[in-house]
Amino acid sequence: MRRDDSFGSQERPAVKTLPPRDSAGPESLQLFLNDIRDTPVLAPEEEVALAQSLRDARERMLACLGRIPWVARELCRQYEERAAAGRVPSLLSEAGTEGDKETIRRAHETLTGLLEDPGLADPTHPGREALLERLAEAFTQFDPATRTLLDWSATIARCRRRASRDAERFGLTPEEMRESASQARRAREDYMDARDLFVKHNLRLVVHLAKPRQHPSIELGDLIQEGVLGLIRAVEKFDERRGFRFSTYAVWWIYQALIRTLQRDSRAVRLPANLYDQIRHLGQAQDRLRTLLGREPREAEVAQDLDLPEPIVAKLMQARVGHTSLDAPVRDDGELSLADALEDDDAVDPVTLLDSEGMRGDLGELLSGLGERDQTILRMRFGLGAAEHCTLQQVGDELGLSRERVRQLEKEALAKLAGEADERGLRELL
Repeated sequence: MRRDDSFGSQERPAVKTLPPRDSAGPESLQLFLNDIRDTPVLAPEEEVALAQSLRDARERMLACLGRIPWVARELCRQYEERAAAGRVPSLLSEAGTEGDKETIRRAHETLTGLLEDPGLADPTHPGREALLERLAEAFTQFDPATRTLLDWSATIARCRRRASRDAERFGLTPEEMRESASQARRAREDYMDARDLFVKHNLRLVVHLAKPRQHPSIELGDLIQEGVLGLIRAVEKFDERRGFRFSTYAVWWIYQALIRTLQRDSRAVRLPANLYDQIRHLGQAQDRLRTLLGREPREAEVAQDLDLPEPIVAKLMQARVGHTSLDAPVRDDGELSLADALEDDDAVDPVTLLDSEGMRGDLGELLSGLGERDQTILRMRFGLGAAEHCTLQQVGDELGLSRERVRQLEKEALAKLAGEADERGLRELL
């Protein structure tokens, strides 16, 4: 599908998303909301046509990338890394995650075996075309995730004008490189065009789901942005052949993205997702019991309602307590803040401690430029590191030198240290 394609008699402009986060204010958000207000919802037949365009473009990316040895090697490398970490599904598409693990393993073995065949690297080999076809077949059986295909297609497309230089690295001839780059570029552009249309005509769904879930700690624009990411994920995984409307399928992905954002950013101290869900259920149980009992429920009653041990409920209640700013006033006149009331006069000032640590590191770098004997003399004389302050005589006894010789060496070492400090702009340390 090209950029100028449209459905019916109404022309569909390119998708518009929110402005960058650092510039998204109330005015720009309102402009965005006004822009999508009149965007029509796709008709069922339009959804089917767009979904078919997405699937067709994706299949063309698979067919193109599957014949490139470099892509097959990269796929095998990522598969082996993620298999060792137990994260293979993150590399696969929706169909791949539902597929037989044994089929994926056999596809990986086939790709590995084909990549070791010397005929694959020889353009004159009579069986090379058959090897490339088998490579593409195994690649299609593996069925990598759409986002991975888009990344690889972009990498290949960038080599269209420098095919002669990059062909050998990708395991192709210059002619094959140019052809593969053109095919990858066209397939990727068609996929992105169809995906953008899908996203544009469902942005109102994101706003509809985001508005009821606003939080004081999160800007509405940021929440909508996260919902759009969930919408994009839904577009990439949507299969119209199952007979569902896209909005029915996309709601779950958008909702998940919104909830994860609230879990991640709504608190000053981030909580794990499972703990956030438990705290939410705790609040619901407390509200339910408060209405039923007419008073604040006890920990034991909440624990019984949630079927959780009392110690777990106590920890959840403690984690549910909100945070208080150290700048919050503790008196009506506002002259005394919480930080003033909590200040420990006997504690070491963090700024002073940080400066001391930094100066110690800088001084260590200066000393490392001296000889071992000079370093020992200065450390013993000035008590640097674990050493104690020592007299000239004590240093001389330690090194087997006279008191006068130690004095001379100390003077020379300090001169060297001063010169090094001047070069680094650290003279104030001395």
